[in-house]
Amino acid sequence: MKRVCTMVAALMLASMLAGALSPAMAEESATESEYSIFYSPPERMDALFAAFLDVMPLQTREDALAAYQALWDKSAAENGGKVGVYYWSAPGDSEYTVTEEHILPLESEFGDMPEYWQLRYLLSPAEPEERILLLQKAVDVAPDDAASLYLYWLETESTGGGIYRSVHMKFGTRNEESLTPEEVSLCRNWPQLPAEGLERAARLDGQNAMMYYWTAQKFSILGEHEHVLELLKLGNVCPHNVEVCLFPTSYVFSHVAELSDIVGAERVGCSATLETLWSARPLPNYIELKDMVKEFCVAANLGCDMQALNTVHRFACRFGETQDAPMIQRLVGNVLVGVLAEHVVPLWGPMNPEDQHGFNILYHKMGMVIGMISGSRVSSQHYAEKRSDVWLATLGYLEEPPEPEELVRCFTAWPVYEEFEIKVLGVSVAGIFEDMEAFDYTNPAAYRGY
Repeated sequence: MKRVCTMVAALMLASMLAGALSPAMAEESATESEYSIFYSPPERMDALFAAFLDVMPLQTREDALAAYQALWDKSAAENGGKVGVYYWSAPGDSEYTVTEEHILPLESEFGDMPEYWQLRYLLSPAEPEERILLLQKAVDVAPDDAASLYLYWLETESTGGGIYRSVHMKFGTRNEESLTPEEVSLCRNWPQLPAEGLERAARLDGQNAMMYYWTAQKFSILGEHEHVLELLKLGNVCPHNVEVCLFPTSYVFSHVAELSDIVGAERVGCSATLETLWSARPLPNYIELKDMVKEFCVAANLGCDMQALNTVHRFACRFGETQDAPMIQRLVGNVLVGVLAEHVVPLWGPMNPEDQHGFNILYHKMGMVIGMISGSRVSSQHYAEKRSDVWLATLGYLEEPPEPEELVRCFTAWPVYEEFEIKVLGVSVAGIFEDMEAFDYTNPAAYRGY
C-alpha cells in the first residue's frame, strides 16, 4: 500500500510539473528522454519492415494453410505416417521460407539504412568470413551508429572463430608480409580486438547499460577484472537498458504491442516467419556471465570489497530488468543474483539475525521471479492444449503435432501471446528486480523488499 501511495504521489507531482512547463520546454524535455537503438528514423524503419513483410512468402491464411498441409503430408511420408511435432519448421531451401534473395530488390530503396544490411546478414547463407561483410556494410553506411558497430563486433566474436581460423591458417603457412594489415591485426590481437570494438560501440552510445554489460563479459574472459568493474559501473548508471538485436528481431521486440495490426490478420505466414526467426536466434553465452560473477565473489573474498559486490549485484538486477527482454533473460538475471548471494553468504560465517533476515527477503524475491515465470509456462501449456485459437504457447510444450488448421490459429495469436510475455509478465518481473536492486551487501539488515 505504501508503494502504491508513493507511486500515485509521484504521478501527481509529474503531472503538476508537466503543467508548469511551457510547451517548448515540455517538448524539449520529452525529446531529451527519447532513446532508440535504431539509427534510421521511425518512418524509415516502418517502411523497411513493411517492405520485408511484403516480400515474405505465405502472405495469406489460405497460403499458410496450403503450405502447412504440404509440410504435414511430407513429414508423414518421411516418417512412416507419423507427423513430427516440428513439421511446420520448413528447411532453409523450402519455397515457404524467406531468404536473402527475397530482399535483394529492396537494396535500391533501403541500402542506405544499416538495418537493411543487418537483415541481409540474418538471412544470408554465406560462410562467416563472407557473411560478416554484410554487417561491415551496415557500419560503412552509418559510421556513427553505435548499434551496428556493436552488432558487428558481437557477431564477429561469436561467429568469428571461422574468420580467425582462416586467417590463422594463412598466418601459419605463409610469410606475414603476404597478409593484409587487417589480417595481421586480427591474428595478433584476437580476442582483444572484438572486446575493444564492443567497448567503442558502448561508449559511442553511452546510454545503454546492456552494451556495457556484454562488453564487460568479453573483458572478463581476458582477465581484466578492474576494467570489467569499471564497465559495470558505467552500465549501472546508464538511463536505458535495452538488448540490441539484429533487425527485424529488434523491431519486433519494440513493436510487439501493435504487431498484430502491423502484420495484418490475414498474413498468417508472416507471423510464422517472424516467430521462426525470433525463436531460431542463437542464445548468448550466459555461462560466461555466471563465471564473471563467480570471479568477483572470489575477488571480494580476497579483498573484502563489498562495494564491488554491490556493483555486480546491481548489474545482475538490471540484467533481469532489460527492456523488452525474453523470459530466458529474466531467468538468467535471477541466476546471477543468486550466484552472488550463494557464494558470498558462506564467507560471512555466523550471521546476526537482522542480516539473515535481509538475505531471506532477497531469496524470497528471487523465488517470486521463478514462480511468476513458471506459472506463465503452466498457463501456456494449458491454453495451448485447450484454446489454441486464442493462445499460442511455445510449441515445445506440445507432445502431438497440431494439425495445419490448428497451427494457423496458433500463429494468428502469436503476437498477442508475445505481448503478454514481454509487456505484461516481463514488466512485472522487472519490477521485482527493481526491488532487489536496493539490497546492499554492506548492510543486508536494511533490506526490506518494499
